[in-house]
Amino acid sequence: MSQPHDSGPVPRSSSEIPISRGVWLAALALAWLPGCREELGPETLPVASVRGQVTEGGKPVSRGWIEFYPVDGALGNLRSIRIGPDGRFAAHGVAVGRNLVRLVNMPVSSLAVRQILGAFHSPIRRNIPPGGNQAIQVDVIDEFMSYQRSLMPSTEAGAAGIRR
Repeated sequence: MSQPHDSGPVPRSSSEIPISRGVWLAALALAWLPGCREELGPETLPVASVRGQVTEGGKPVSRGWIEFYPVDGALGNLRSIRIGPDGRFAAHGVAVGRNLVRLVNMPVSSLAVRQILGAFHSPIRRNIPPGGNQAIQVDVIDEFMSYQRSLMPSTEAGAAGIRR
């Protein structure tokens, strides 16, 4: 019977090669050094708190959602907040700057009002200043009437168009 032949230690794979203590210390030191984290990390966007009330002709809108979309250069995320039974809402994390305000699933009397003010191109805009707790009032009738007036030609523009 033959004896097994021992040719020495079995070669290790590259993942099993021991790394010297000096290499570990250097890697640890590099991990602790300040680097470009500020330039590469997530950027915090300015936000504010907003509170207010949604009404229809002065009467509270009893349910639905109010949404804030940053527009016109404002940076941030969409914020969607439930409207309470008294028409009031409180939102945190609303983008600072110009926001489109959208009113969704509100029980108002006019289908046209619901369609215009609930659209992703709602005409309602509000400027949200930094810090503090901004209070805003949104009356759906006033907003709709303002939108309707914006569609009418100006009397000065009309008169200028007639002159020759």
